[in-house]
Parts: sequence; structure tokens; C-alpha cells
Amino acid sequence: MSEAAGRLVIVSGPSGVGKSTLVQRLLHEHPELAFSVSCTTRARRPGEVEGVHYRFVDRATFQEMAARGAFLEHAEYNGNGYGTPLEPIHAWVAQGRRVILEIEVQGARQLKDKQSALGLPMRFVFILPPSKEQLAARIQRRGTEDEAKRLSRLKIAERELEQAAWFDVRIVNENLEDAYAQLVCAVRGGGG
Repeated sequence: MSEAAGRLVIVSGPSGVGKSTLVQRLLHEHPELAFSVSCTTRARRPGEVEGVHYRFVDRATFQEMAARGAFLEHAEYNGNGYGTPLEPIHAWVAQGRRVILEIEVQGARQLKDKQSALGLPMRFVFILPPSKEQLAARIQRRGTEDEAKRLSRLKIAERELEQAAWFDVRIVNENLEDAYAQLVCAVRGGGG
């Protein structure tokens, strides 16, 4: 993948849409990309590795980091804090690297709103489900949460889907191969 200029590529979309699957493949096939590992206050799920999937921190640590400006962006999602550590971002972009951020829609909006002030080139990519029904089925199949949390995720997803229009690129993840090809194109700088 050509690395003509450094930039942030923000990948967002509702929970269960396949963001992580797409991003993990992208990073595996394009190791020249940098990946910002987010901090979260949520509990680690089976198979998740500290420092690979997330940096798992307690609520007090998260709040202290937010207070001292250690995050590029941060947001509350479904009762948990999520934030992008600021420290490595500028260095990676200055080196001409493309930096992948897989973040919540709230955090993506924060970055869009302060893009000029940050002085970082950014491209915003929104991953959509083929339908709301398929998204609900995907979240149900995960089996990682109780019914109340699952219903909360679906309500949040409905609000997030309303935000898709302001993203630079929108990709419907109906066919994984097609969605992946569109994501590669978006990271390179093309449409989606």
C-alpha cells in the first residue's frame, strides 16, 4: 500500500457491523499501517489480549487520563469509557504512516469537529450493515452480553446509523470480500 502521506483513517460504525474483522485483516495484510490501540473501561472478553485489542483500564485511570488530555478523543458507549491515546499519533503521521483508528461514532464526531485544530489529515470511514435486522442477528450471535446490554447496543446502533451521512466513505458489509476491498481503497485514498 502506497504511503505517500501520513493520515488518520477513522473506521467507525455500529457494534456488530464487522469493523474489527475488517480492520484486523487490513492490519495483517498491510503491516506498514499503524494501529492505535484504544483504552477502555469495559471488561475484557474471552480471547482479547491486553495491548492488542484494547488497553484495559479502570474507571479512575480513564478519568485521570481524560482530565490530563491524554486522549485524542474519548467517549462513553453503553456504560463504558473508550479513548484513543494521543501520544503516538502525531509521530506516526509525521513519519508518513497511515494510522488506523477503530473508534465509536461519538469519538469520530469529536475528531471531525476538531480536525482543523489538530492539524492532522483524516479520512472517515463508516461501516454499515446490510440491514438493521442483520445487525440485530449479528449482535445476538455474539453472545457476549446479557439481554439488557444487547438491547442497549441496538438502540445505540440506530442512532449511530443516522450519522453515516457525514463520513467520507460508507461501506456496506454484506459481503466481507467486497467490504474489505472497499476499505483498502479508502485507506489508500480512493472512494468507497
